[in-house]
Amino acid sequence: MIVNVSSLTFPINQLPDITAFIKEEQHGWATGSTVATKPWMDFRAVTDTSSTQYALIQQANIEPDGRLTIDGYTLVAMGHNWGYVGEKMIAIIGGREVPIIKADEKQNIHTLGCEGWLGMDGHVLECIVDTNTLDEMALVMGDCDYLAHMNGTVTEIVKGE
Repeated sequence: MIVNVSSLTFPINQLPDITAFIKEEQHGWATGSTVATKPWMDFRAVTDTSSTQYALIQQANIEPDGRLTIDGYTLVAMGHNWGYVGEKMIAIIGGREVPIIKADEKQNIHTLGCEGWLGMDGHVLECIVDTNTLDEMALVMGDCDYLAHMNGTVTEIVKGE
C-alpha cells in the first residue's frame, strides 16, 4: 500500500514522522494535507453520556445538509494534537474560513503513522453528522467534501475564535 503525504510517497511501513509536515505558524498550523476528503461519523456513535463529547453533541443543531453545528461552528473529530475536545478553531477550507469545534478526538491508531495529526488517508478532520439528514451524495460517497460548506482542502487550522 502507498500513502501520499505532502506530495511525497512512502510505503506504508516506512512512513516518516508526520510532525515534520505539520508546521506551527504564528497564526495557526499549516496542515500538510493535500487531500480534500472529509469523512463523516454519525453523532449517534458517541454513546458515553458522561463524556464532554456527548454533552457537546446534545447542544448541537442539525443543519439542512446534515452537519451538526453549535452557534455556526461545525462539529468535527480530529487527532489529539489539534487541541482539546470543545476547542473552537477556524479551518481554512478551499481558501474560506470555516468555524469548527473539535467535538470528538480520533484515536491515534486511526491517524497516519499513529501520530495524532492526519487521518489514515491524509484528511485533517471528520465531520460529525446526522446520517438521516446528510446530503445524499456525501452519505453515499462517505465524504463531506461533497457539501458546499465543507468543499476544498483544509490547508490551515487557526486556534481560537
